[in-house]
Amino acid sequence: MLWYETISGDEKKTYIKRIEFHLRNWKNYKAAVLNLERRMDKEEQSGLVKETDVHYQIDAEKRLYQFLLDSMETALAELDEIERTLVEYRYIQNWSMGKCAIEIGYSEKTLFLLKKTLLDKLLVSLAAITNI
Repeated sequence: MLWYETISGDEKKTYIKRIEFHLRNWKNYKAAVLNLERRMDKEEQSGLVKETDVHYQIDAEKRLYQFLLDSMETALAELDEIERTLVEYRYIQNWSMGKCAIEIGYSEKTLFLLKKTLLDKLLVSLAAITNI
């Protein structure tokens, strides 16, 4: 039996909330990676020693954000077009389900059912980030 088949309903809800949190912060993670790279470049240009604790801390944080982004991109690549569109509108653009339904051309009820199956898929493919 796979891990997600053995978890309780409450644990599943918690993991799904974490996945939704990460999806909603996609743009913030991209900005964080860019800003951390700029900070590292600034330190290097100022002549500060590269191997400082601060440099390692910045690099570790950047790698964590990049890992989250890469994980989400890999998971989304496996979804069909409608599912990816729903993720883009609902989580990345932070649209309401009503606005998503109008734009996609499905009823809200259909989108809620699609979202449920979508989140079950993401629970499997994004298991590596549910505890971050």
